[in-house]
Amino acid sequence: MHWYTAYGLTFASDIPLPELTEAEAGHADVRVVLGVTPESIDNPTITRRIWSASDDEWLQTVEGVARYHVSGGTTITIEQWGSDRDVRAYLFGSTIGVLLHQRRLLTLHASSFLVDGKAVLVAGESGAGKSTTLAAVIERGFTMVTDDKTVVFPDGDRLVTIPGHPTVRLHEDAITNAGRSVDGLDTLLDRGAKYLWRAPEIHDATVEVGALYLLRKGDVEEVTVSPMEGHAAFRAILAATYRRPIVEGLGMGELHFTLAARLAESVPIFRIVRPADGQTVDAVVDVVTAA
Repeated sequence: MHWYTAYGLTFASDIPLPELTEAEAGHADVRVVLGVTPESIDNPTITRRIWSASDDEWLQTVEGVARYHVSGGTTITIEQWGSDRDVRAYLFGSTIGVLLHQRRLLTLHASSFLVDGKAVLVAGESGAGKSTTLAAVIERGFTMVTDDKTVVFPDGDRLVTIPGHPTVRLHEDAITNAGRSVDGLDTLLDRGAKYLWRAPEIHDATVEVGALYLLRKGDVEEVTVSPMEGHAAFRAILAATYRRPIVEGLGMGELHFTLAARLAESVPIFRIVRPADGQTVDAVVDVVTAA
């Protein structure tokens, strides 16, 4: 059995998960099990091409790789067909995202890091530049909180987040632009173009959310920043939810709306639009790390 920690949870896994931070054996909040999965779930509330969900279950089939069954926010069962690397790649995609949703955590498609003792979140669709921004921020000496998926939950009158995993998924140009080499780095998939880069440091405690930036490409000549408030901020948070259709399938839409509304009301939120072409990561980093 292998033991790890991520998102404040202790994982006991049948398989090595080098993307995570190792932990001592103890009480397992989540078990990752190799075994036989069901071919379908009973009475799904939503069904898509490769996955289906009910209030407490989720099933995804990735042909040639694995079938993943997540139940109760506590157990991930993997029926493996492909390589270990490909299995882990999909595990740390939607599968972990579903687990966090099942645990009733507001899970945003966002990377995060520390600025002046608070977490700054950079959210956006795949390809917007979240992970590239995170890598550049780390190169400037800021401490990582997590990549790709950031959870937000109430702690008294504050909204807080907690560290995820210390690995960042990056294209080669993002790594080389940060002054590093891809030599010796594992690829995300056997035939993938992304690499797994491990941050030198990750924050080790719950931290208050200080700001949320929503990053996207647009028809602009330079990086632009604008504050978002009210209904526009709320809708932007909903759009930034990690795999939002899964939230509805899990029957947590009402809770999700409540948490999103609280985030929109209590945390400064900004829209960043960057040019679709050109190297603008330094300008984006200047914005998101400003005190």
